[in-house]
Amino acid sequence: GQQQARRRPGAGALRERKHQQAGRERAERRKTVHGGGGQAPLWIFFAIGLSAMNFTFPFSQAISITRREFFLGTMLTATLASALMGVLFLIGGGIEKLTNGYGVNGWVFYLPWVWEAGPAGAFVTFFTLAQFFFVVGFASANIYKRWGAVVVTVVSVGIALVLVGLMYLVGRLELWDEVGAAIATLGAAGLALWGLVLVAVMMAISYRVLRRTTPLRPGPQQEKVLLRDALSVYAAAPFLVHRRRR
Repeated sequence: GQQQARRRPGAGALRERKHQQAGRERAERRKTVHGGGGQAPLWIFFAIGLSAMNFTFPFSQAISITRREFFLGTMLTATLASALMGVLFLIGGGIEKLTNGYGVNGWVFYLPWVWEAGPAGAFVTFFTLAQFFFVVGFASANIYKRWGAVVVTVVSVGIALVLVGLMYLVGRLELWDEVGAAIATLGAAGLALWGLVLVAVMMAISYRVLRRTTPLRPGPQQEKVLLRDALSVYAAAPFLVHRRRR
C-alpha cells in the first residue's frame, strides 16, 4: 500500500508535466506568424514572362533572331532564374530555421508543409512555382500577340469555368476526402513534380503558337526602348568585328 501511495504522486506529476508541455506547444503555435511576403518574388516571374513577349520578342525579330532561338534562349534564362530563386528560398528558409524565425517565431520562406520532403523537395517546389508563373505570363502574352485581347479573355474564362466545373463535380460525387488524401499523400514535392509536367505542356503549346506569331506595332514608349537597344547593338558592332579580326 505504501509503494502504491508513493507511485501515485509521481504519476500525477508526470501527467502534469505533459499537460504543461502540451500547453506550451499550443501557445507556441498560436504565436507563430507566417508572412506572405515570400510569394512576391514568384509573382514577378509572371510579369517577366509578359515582358519577354511584349518587349523582347519584337526586338529579336528586328535583329533576325529566329523564333526557335528566341524561345529556347528565353526558356533557358527562365529556368536558370527559377533555379536561382529556389536557392534563395532555401537560404532564407535555412536562416529562419537556424534563428527560430528570426528570434520572434516569424516565418516567410520556411513553410513546414513545403519542407516536409527536406531541402530538395522545397527547392523543387519553389523552382516549379517560379517556372510556372513565368510560363503562364509568357503564354498569355503569346496568345495576345497572336489573336488579341478577346481570345486571351475567352481562354482565361474557359479555364476558370473548367476548374469550377471540376470542383462542382468533386463536390457532387462527394470526393473531397479522397482528393484531400491524395494531396496529402503527394505532398508539396509530389505536386511540384506534376506541376513540371504542366509547365512542359504549356511550353510546347506556347512554342506552337509562337511559330505563327508576328510582332505587333509597339507603342511610343516601346519604340524608344527598341531604338535605344538597336543603337547600342550598332555602336558595338565595329568593336566586335575588330576583336574578331584580331
